[in-house]
Amino acid sequence: MLTPFVVAALFVLSCRHIAFDPENRMGQISAIATIEWRLLLCSLPLFVALAWATRTRRFEATSRFVCAALAGLASATVAAGILIMLRKTHFGLGGIEGDSGVLADWAERINAGDGMYSPIYPPLQVYAIAWLAKLLAIYPIYAIKTFQILGVALVGPLAYTTWRLWFRPGAALLVGAVPSLVLIECYRPYPLLVLVAFVPVLLKFLQLVRHAATIDPARLVRCGVLIGLALGVMFLMYSGWFQWSAPGFAVAFAIVFPWKQWRNAALLCGVTLFTFLLVTAPYLLAVVRSPPIRDEWVYFDALVEPAYVAMWRGGLPGNLGGPWPPVGELGGVGLFTVLLALGAGLAVARGHKRTLVLGAASILAGGWLFRFFYARSMWSSKLVQLWPRTTAELLYVMVVLSAVAVTLWLRDLDDDHPLRGRGALVGAIAGTILLFGSTSSALIDKYMPKEAVADSGHMAYLALHDIPVEQNQLQRASVVASSSYEAKYWSEGGAIDHKLWRGYSSALGRKTNHEESLTLDMHQAREFRRVLLHPAMDGFPIDLVIEGWDGTRFVTLKIVTNLPQTYMFPQTIQVGEQWTNIVRIRATKLRPLDNGDYVFRLAEVELYR
Repeated sequence: MLTPFVVAALFVLSCRHIAFDPENRMGQISAIATIEWRLLLCSLPLFVALAWATRTRRFEATSRFVCAALAGLASATVAAGILIMLRKTHFGLGGIEGDSGVLADWAERINAGDGMYSPIYPPLQVYAIAWLAKLLAIYPIYAIKTFQILGVALVGPLAYTTWRLWFRPGAALLVGAVPSLVLIECYRPYPLLVLVAFVPVLLKFLQLVRHAATIDPARLVRCGVLIGLALGVMFLMYSGWFQWSAPGFAVAFAIVFPWKQWRNAALLCGVTLFTFLLVTAPYLLAVVRSPPIRDEWVYFDALVEPAYVAMWRGGLPGNLGGPWPPVGELGGVGLFTVLLALGAGLAVARGHKRTLVLGAASILAGGWLFRFFYARSMWSSKLVQLWPRTTAELLYVMVVLSAVAVTLWLRDLDDDHPLRGRGALVGAIAGTILLFGSTSSALIDKYMPKEAVADSGHMAYLALHDIPVEQNQLQRASVVASSSYEAKYWSEGGAIDHKLWRGYSSALGRKTNHEESLTLDMHQAREFRRVLLHPAMDGFPIDLVIEGWDGTRFVTLKIVTNLPQTYMFPQTIQVGEQWTNIVRIRATKLRPLDNGDYVFRLAEVELYR
């Protein structure tokens, strides 16, 4: 079971010294071709070994190794592409902006001993970034890069390993690694990484419940502990799939539960639930005590035709290059969607009595109901409620069911049929190598740096162009505020302490607009051209003046008006080439809080050359 993970790690490490200009198109093409060349150099010996083994008694052992190794290569190639395109930067995709900046901010807070910022956000992602930052002795914002590369590299190995609970190596490669290709998202890989393992583990639990009466109780206890632990860890990493799968799972559970011989099944359920709660109890209690989620973010996917799930593009719009969804051939539906519907239907027709098909089909149906339940009320409630996230699960389960339909069809063939023999697996491996090479090339190219904001490659562009944290001219500076609100998450020093979760706020209680200021002393003259202001959640000024000390008085460097109240995205202000030891930021027009107080708030101030 370690083989796919080891192969993935070795392949990514073997590519780390590939050098190219990530912002030159010729360089990008050469880099992709280099990775594909190495994929072929790794895959061809595997293919030859398997072909040779068809004549020996070592075929079973060889096929296990070859399938596991290919599962490792399935996503390692994409991870290698992300690694080399970010060679020149410490940042991960997205740089300091968007979700990357927020997660790093929360991880910084954890390492400072202040715990999670959000009680309802799955905590394991944030803690993992915090642990990586400590382990590698780097800033959490730099740990995002390793976090992303690891997440992408693990998709193929994890999918294959979990589906080995159900199938032999060849079928596990078909049902596990191949469908996982639709879930490789490099910017935020971990929610989808959870999904590739969540579905087979949850369905395995249903199978154990169904046959619990014939299984030794001691084995049921061991299985319950392992499944409860696995589901608990996944829940802490990303809990959304549990919500979307709940209705279908409940129906499938009621169908497969052995009501007449219930004792062993009840034992399994009790042990699994106890272990799950043991792992997740603090997070579950925090979610229960928190107010309901109000998802008001109407982003790209929320405005796409609600029945279209044939492609998961992630939370980024990408370069559409035409209408979206694409115009299809059959009543506006494309061929891939038709094949998915056909595959899912064939799986239900052939295997509806099997726990795997019954459970997957129930989850699929429940996901569709949840999707339309929330989408239908979006106009009246003005809430999205995360319903576009169901796209990934619906697509994945449909691809899985299609792959299962192919597997069941092959099992129905006679033992001497050409598609059942050793040669059939050799041919399937040849096609799989071609598929993995094609998909990895397309995925790497999708994330290659591009300046266009509407392109997925903009995430890499930001990483390459964001300024390294250590170049901040305020690292050893001191600050004096006109007034300061001193509390757990607010302080005068919070304006320049390099911790976005702890910021600066002027004093509370003033109900009219007034002027507030921050005076930043670098103790020696330093050069800078850019001022970065990281907004807090509220209270970001509308108008401000940036001033520099010329030795006798403050002179105006820049007047900025009509600043927006953002949170995840810093405001970069160009002030030209400056050389001074003291900078003053005067907020001349303040933004009121919900309680009517006019304040000047910032998460962080940075100066860069």
